[in-house]
Amino acid sequence: MSWPLVLVHLRMYFVRKPGYNTTYHNPKQYFDSISSVNISELQLCSETQMSNKEAMSDYAQYSGDYDGVVPEGDGYIAKCPDGRWWFSPACRHDTSTCIPLFAAGTGWKVQAMMQWATAYGIPAAIGTSDGWSNFVSHVKLFRSLHYWWVPDSTFIDMQPAEVVFPRHSALEWAAGDKKTGGSGSYVSKMVSQNLQSKAPCYHH
Repeated sequence: MSWPLVLVHLRMYFVRKPGYNTTYHNPKQYFDSISSVNISELQLCSETQMSNKEAMSDYAQYSGDYDGVVPEGDGYIAKCPDGRWWFSPACRHDTSTCIPLFAAGTGWKVQAMMQWATAYGIPAAIGTSDGWSNFVSHVKLFRSLHYWWVPDSTFIDMQPAEVVFPRHSALEWAAGDKKTGGSGSYVSKMVSQNLQSKAPCYHH
């Protein structure tokens, strides 16, 4: 699936500002339950990046969470007990305490989301919305985690706040370890210095 060129970088957002590590906080109180989501509106894990053996093998290697994957040939794929949700270690023992985290497309950057959830104790159930309209609907309808980019305005009215992770490490990401934050890109406007002479009708 193609994405706009204005994509800045992968960020995770939420509407309220709780702490996520369940050792110290109860973040679930700020979010809806995954049981509220129509599971038929989520893609099967087998049809998303959760079935990408290279990405899931990297996840297992760098997270150490081999309970969150299942062997598949010469690698691993994500373990989704119901076929559609992947549960992080922080809520795997009781999925009713999981916070819904929605991805879109074919599970864009889902390995990073999985590593963040595992590395930082976030009780997340990660699912990939079936189609863009469902993704937008899920994010707007449910109190959930999701990703977003700027300057896209789809969720601007919700005033989401960014979840900040350790500074992006290009070397670690290149190796397959994606527990640091996403990389940033600079969005700018460029104009010819002699635009007035080249296009006088458009220069104001």
